[in-house]
Amino acid sequence: LVASVSVILVLLSSGCAYHWGYSDNSLPGGYTLIAVPVFRNLSQEPGIQVSATTALRTQISRNAKLRIVGINEAPVVARGTIRTVDIVGSGIVRGEEGSSFEDLPKNATIYTRYTVSVHVDLSLVRTSDNRVVWSGSTSASEYYPAPQVQSGSINSANATYNSSARRQAIAVASERVLANLYDSMTEGF
Repeated sequence: LVASVSVILVLLSSGCAYHWGYSDNSLPGGYTLIAVPVFRNLSQEPGIQVSATTALRTQISRNAKLRIVGINEAPVVARGTIRTVDIVGSGIVRGEEGSSFEDLPKNATIYTRYTVSVHVDLSLVRTSDNRVVWSGSTSASEYYPAPQVQSGSINSANATYNSSARRQAIAVASERVLANLYDSMTEGF
């Protein structure tokens, strides 16, 4: 038993790769100053570039080793591009003869939920020679339920709810995708 405890203590104090909580990993090349300009938005979703940029800046600001500075001061720049934002309906309900959805017109089809997927490319570019020192690309998804009317499973045309739920799902997916890219960029450096 004493030998087992000793082995565990040695492993914990040896600085193995696993860490608890937020870790202060470094950027590739050991850089500590970084610029994060607003991302390019190639999607059809207006304004997502602001929330995506903020999500990356938040990840970086949690790291005590890193500091966000202006482009003129930074040895590296994080260049992000939102490639796509896809919104896909699922959970199809159809108005058919004999169905339990009497409120639906005959042959009508509605969705009971939507999935938002955000795809982002991120590169870390050295400012002295414009060389890409790291790049990654990933996507993340979040779902939201479709607006409901008094009849439990039928959509309504509540545009305010739908817009708000869509924006919230996009923000969550953006935060998730940028957290994944940040972790990938800082792991092992």
